[in-house]
Amino acid sequence: MPSNLYGPNDNYDLKNSHFFPALIIKIYNAKIKNKKELQFGEQEHQKEN
Repeated sequence: MPSNLYGPNDNYDLKNSHFFPALIIKIYNAKIKNKKELQFGEQEHQKEN
């Protein structure tokens, strides 16, 4: 990961940030909420067995 990606103007918004900042904030939020899984994508869709 290039070191110049992060600084005072970082964008951690889940809807319009780059992949790594979004991943960092998802991991951080999951840790704060004591969740064991990360969810990506729309919450409305469910996998069919």
